Amino acid sequence: MLESDRRQKIHVSVIHDPPYAVRLGRNKWTGYCVEVFEEIARRLNIDYEFVEQTDGDYGTRLENGRWSGMIGQVSRKVRSVNR
Repeated sequence: MLESDRRQKIHVSVIHDPPYAVRLGRNKWTGYCVEVFEEIARRLNIDYEFVEQTDGDYGTRLENGRWSGMIGQVSRKVRSVNR
């Protein structure tokens, strides 16, 4: 079994927000935060996949104390975070 087969891929939440994260196509991203994350992932040998936060919401605290949007996904451990 290859080492890459044993590693878990993390899903990184991203929102199209130039110049930090720019969607170039399906699962293709560029921008300042994307490039910084890619370099960190390369150095730490991390497998990842960018997943777009489709509602474009960074997060709003709801009346019940939970969070919506990207912050909600991170707090529920559905996603890692990236701008």
